[in-house]
This record gives sequence, structure tokens and C-alpha cells, in this order.
Amino acid sequence: MPSPPARPEHTTKPALALDPGERADAAARRVLLALLDVVEANEPGVRAQRDPEFLHDFRVAVRQTRSVLGQLERVFPDPPLGRFREDFRWLGRATGPARDLDVYLLRFPMYQAWLPPEVRGDLEPLRAFLHQQQRAEHARLVALLDGARYRALRADWRAFLTAPLTTPTAHGQRPIRAVVSKRIRRLYKKAVRQGRAILADADATDADAPGADEMDAALHALRITCKKLRYLLELFGSLYPPKALAPLIDALKGLQDVLGEHNDLVVQRARLRGFAREMMQQGMAPADTFLAMGRLEAHIDQARLQTRAAFRRRFRRFARKKTRRRVRALFRAATPPGTAAPPAG
Repeated sequence: MPSPPARPEHTTKPALALDPGERADAAARRVLLALLDVVEANEPGVRAQRDPEFLHDFRVAVRQTRSVLGQLERVFPDPPLGRFREDFRWLGRATGPARDLDVYLLRFPMYQAWLPPEVRGDLEPLRAFLHQQQRAEHARLVALLDGARYRALRADWRAFLTAPLTTPTAHGQRPIRAVVSKRIRRLYKKAVRQGRAILADADATDADAPGADEMDAALHALRITCKKLRYLLELFGSLYPPKALAPLIDALKGLQDVLGEHNDLVVQRARLRGFAREMMQQGMAPADTFLAMGRLEAHIDQARLQTRAAFRRRFRRFARKKTRRRVRALFRAATPPGTAAPPAG
């Protein structure tokens, strides 16, 4: 299958106007097709490595696809979806290392700024190592995009989304707003429960204290829940009044910012140690570079503590009584008056 034509700019979010009374299976297929368009539109930029944003937006569309399939799993007949869920999971994981290296290189000036001016140059061998790894990962990524599994996924997924649904499900025939609203309420409640449990664990405040790893894992799990919530709010946001939705999205974004920063720091700390081992094995750096990387790791640990303090503030806003009331009012299970799901067929 030939690659889709190149576009001068990367494509990010699909813009869809959904009818609250539209059948859930029809609306979900439109959203999923729009996400497939985003994947295909960004693929030429990923191949050419023109801008890191191409791969970023490619991966976001893949994650959003997985999230829709997970949150609206009963909308479609299950048998054909099992293979697609597995393939999109594979695609997300397989494209992760290349994106991680893009992020490290984009943040490299920040890493240097964290160190005293006199030792910033000692990190340059790390930059060279990251570029070397990035070239290798990009070559693997292009081979993946040229491979039979990815080509089959792209073609078969589009065929599934555009073919008539011969065996609609009961959930698929329900109004999309009723289906999505229920999922949003559940995800919001889950996020509140997870965040409250984290705040209740007041002992794990030191990056090296007992239980710190458990807190990192709990914050990561909350981050995943918030991502799923954010994807539903963004992809199906046209079902709701924008002014009513905006405060919730704003509070969620604030929480996601600090959760994402914390996760990045946790991952960077672990990967930094791995990079040091690989560089040492390859003889790629002098001792001063490893000393500078050790100082960088210490800074990362301090930043982790700061993000945990910020988490408390952001979560309290996200879970406050006013926001909970807004969620209950905005995402009621009932379909809005005057809307009804079109008949099957």
C-alpha cells in the first residue's frame, strides 16, 4: 500500500460536530475514522523526521483510538475488535522509544540549565549518545511503518470502520451522549478516588523514603485515568455546551500537567541510569560526564518532590465540590430532550 501524500503541517485533533442523539456506533466510527486520518496524515512527517511533533501527534491519535475502543467497548461487536486492540497496543509501544528520544533531545537545554555553568559542557557526550540512539530508533520506526503488520492494520481498520455493521449491539444503538456521559462520570469518580487515596498516604514525601515507588505507581495510574477522561472530553466535546465544559477541562489540564511532569521525571531518572551504563560499556564518555549526569539525577529527584507538592493543589481544585456538582449536572445519563437514536439499519 502506498504511503499517504505528504502534508506541509502536522495534523492534530479531529474536529467533529456530533449529534447527541446519533447512534453510538455511528458516532464512534466517525470519531475513529477521523483519528485514522490523523495517523495517516502524520505518517509522512514521521518517516521524514521533519519535526518531532509529527510522531507526537501520530502517537496521540493511536492512544486516543485505544482509549475509545476501551471506553466504548460494548458499542461494537467484540470478535473483530480483539485483533485491532492488540495491534494498536503494539503500535503504541513500538513507537514509544523513538518519541522518548525526541523528548530527551528537546529537553537537553533544560538539563544543561539545571547544572552550574562550569559543568554544562560535560553533558555533551550524553547529547551525542542520544543522537546516536535516535538515529537507530528512527530507522527501526521506518521499518515498522514499511512492515506488513502496520500496513495490514491501517487497511483493515479503515475497511472495518467503513463497512456496514451487520450485527449492531444494544449499546451501539443507544444515543452517543448517553453512552459517553456514563463513561465520563465513571472516569471522573475513579480519578477522584485515586487522587484521594494518594493524598491519604502522607508518609511517602521523600523521593527515597519507603513507599516512594508505590506513590510513583499510584500517580502514574491516576495519570492514565485522567488521560482517558481527557480524550473522551476532547473527542466528544461537541455533545456538550462549551461554556459548561470549559471549567472541567481547565481543572483537568492543570492536574494532567503536574502528573505528566512527575511521570516524565520518574522515567528520566530511570533512563538516565540506563544511558550511563550503556555509555560506560561503549566507552563514550569521560568520568566528568558521569559526574554531571549524577548531579542531573539529584536535580530530578528534587523536582519530583516539587511536583508532588503541586499535585496536592491541582487535585484539590479538580475534586472540589463545585467541580463534582458540575460533573453530575453536565453528564446525566438521560439523553437531552428532543433527541433520539436513529432506527437501526
